[in-house]
Amino acid sequence: MSLSNYGLLTGMLVDHGPQHGGNPHYLLLIEAGAITYRVALNIHSTAPQGDRPSALQYQILDKLAGSKLARSIANRSAFVLRDVDPAHPSLDFVRDGILKMGSFETAATGLSLEDNPFFNQLEAACVKANRVSGAFVAVFGTGYPDQDDRPAGGSHNPLRASIGFSGMDNVHMNQGSFYRVGHHTDPHFMENGPHQDGAVLFFQADKSVVGFFAKFDSQDDETDDFGNPVHTGIAELDSLKTFPKRVREKLLKHRAPTKRLLKAITVRTAAAQTAAAKAVPAKPAARATVARRPRPAPPAPQPPSPPVGISGTSGGPAAPGATFGDTTTIIDPNRPFDPDNDDQYFNSAFVNNFATLGTPEPVPSSRNGVYPVMKLDQVIGAQAVAAIVKKGSIALHAVGDTGAVVESQYAYEQSVAELMLKDFGSGNSSAGDPSFFFHLGDVVYYYGEGEFYYDQFYHPYKDYPGPILAIPGNHDGITHPNGAASLLGFISAFCDDAPRYWSEAGGILRSTMTQPGVFFTLDAPFVSIIGLYSNCDETYGYLDSQQKLFLLSELQRLKPLRQNGTINAVILAVHHCPMSFSVSKPASVTMRADIDAACQQANFYPDAVFSGHAHIYQRMTRILTIGGQTWQIPHLIAGSGGYANKANQEVNKSDMATQNVSDPEFRLHNFMMGYGYLLVTVSPGTPSTLRVEFRSPTLNQGMPADTCVLNLDSHQLM
Repeated sequence: MSLSNYGLLTGMLVDHGPQHGGNPHYLLLIEAGAITYRVALNIHSTAPQGDRPSALQYQILDKLAGSKLARSIANRSAFVLRDVDPAHPSLDFVRDGILKMGSFETAATGLSLEDNPFFNQLEAACVKANRVSGAFVAVFGTGYPDQDDRPAGGSHNPLRASIGFSGMDNVHMNQGSFYRVGHHTDPHFMENGPHQDGAVLFFQADKSVVGFFAKFDSQDDETDDFGNPVHTGIAELDSLKTFPKRVREKLLKHRAPTKRLLKAITVRTAAAQTAAAKAVPAKPAARATVARRPRPAPPAPQPPSPPVGISGTSGGPAAPGATFGDTTTIIDPNRPFDPDNDDQYFNSAFVNNFATLGTPEPVPSSRNGVYPVMKLDQVIGAQAVAAIVKKGSIALHAVGDTGAVVESQYAYEQSVAELMLKDFGSGNSSAGDPSFFFHLGDVVYYYGEGEFYYDQFYHPYKDYPGPILAIPGNHDGITHPNGAASLLGFISAFCDDAPRYWSEAGGILRSTMTQPGVFFTLDAPFVSIIGLYSNCDETYGYLDSQQKLFLLSELQRLKPLRQNGTINAVILAVHHCPMSFSVSKPASVTMRADIDAACQQANFYPDAVFSGHAHIYQRMTRILTIGGQTWQIPHLIAGSGGYANKANQEVNKSDMATQNVSDPEFRLHNFMMGYGYLLVTVSPGTPSTLRVEFRSPTLNQGMPADTCVLNLDSHQLM
């Protein structure tokens, strides 16, 4: 998101010199009006330290006189904020065409100042401009006080105490910082944004202009429209051999509806932000008027003490292995339900920037850059997988939008969880017991905070005997001004470095999952599920560049496996609905076009699409011609796992009355209000079939309220 207090300082240089104590900065004192600003410039690389960027990269341009950038800058002897004067110059390394992004030089670690070319030329420019009539210095960066949206305990500016409130920092590139699972404790990615880079330019008395531009090697040279990195750190996705430039451009091109998203980053002034906040409609879901209770201390689990120095994990004690249903831990009957009330943040300009204007939160790439595919035997073991193969079919659960934010809603979520338990040992599926539960997002409302995982996730699914894997929903990823980094709670619960007992489980011995990332593919016997994260907009889904590449890569990988019978079905799971007849949660048309682009490039489509987001059940069919053959592709929405389910928020009378099966491409078969989940069975055979049942504790006495069976050989509904 955009940096606060970004602007341009112009004034006379009155002093300069390297900072003492081994600090890797050079200080400039710039007099502008009645204020003398202290400006800190990075001048050399530091030794790697945790997640902090180390290697400094730089460019020095000494022929900027007469350039468009130099002509746009006049000495106003003031620090002018962009929010105050949006027409004032800003700087963008990637887009302005001033720099060649591949020409940055890396400052070697451990260089003395005398051997540091960046320092030497910077000092020479300072000497030439210092207190010289007719010379001035221009600095792009952020002014103190700096923004307060970084999480507590994160990386803070080490110069804050010494500079105080009359200085500037972030005088370097402020976009392209990577966000990766396992490195989510580093908050620099939160400052990504276009047209907000920092640099210093010296306008000398002899009319020459020299500019000093710095970045870190941890920042990507290519960024998207929101300043987030285009490259993923995943070698298979970044390879030009795998994805040539022509393919990338076609897949990643902008589509017209994206302009709605780009609108967000043009909202610069506080007045505009306030107006935008007033103009947006209220969220469909009612907000509970309750106060957050002080959280009681959870009962301490019994496993070994936590390892020391864990970075980017849940930080919990190691579990003996993956553990699922916990039927032994006794829940404290006196522990009160911890309700979530977001009245102080709901409809605020900060939240609306993501929820209604559509600015995406950064999407972390996989842990350690591994290609994000997980095999089911990594979760349940080879012996259990062999038993599924021997059985000859597989069953699984799927549902989304489960989190109950107030105690009065908890019974709904609990009733769904309890009905799911009845599928074990019952023969409800021809494949036997479900092998896992694939959560379709919105695990925890409203901002995915760890403190609510006990009441909204671990407690209701305490007895669930299988693994629970998940993709995030918009509420899992969205943040508020005083919150942690986006997806921090989700990563701790589902993308841990090893099975652990997270403190937020409140003593329940369900271990954290070890998914390779927030988007990934689960390869199970007979079926592969591609899971994508569609970001934080309250209405429409959005896929970033890396996920578009990942989707294409996975379709290309799975196509021959599907065609030769190694697997029998490919399911796409994404929280926002690519297809929907809901009023308040309509189809994400732009996202669907991005999915189609990958499918068309691969010449292969998933057999079915599962979504949540709308708090209802919908069963639809999309009709496509693929390779000269008509495919019927079921699209099922099951955002009915326990969060507020109100007809007047999700549908209107015409929707309920219209079971529209006449459209040549988009057909609605069933709309159901009521809580429930999907019981999915994939069965090889002649023909191979995908059977999906919607089961609800309030509809049809827990028996299937709706059933869909797809012939996987002919791609026709049966």
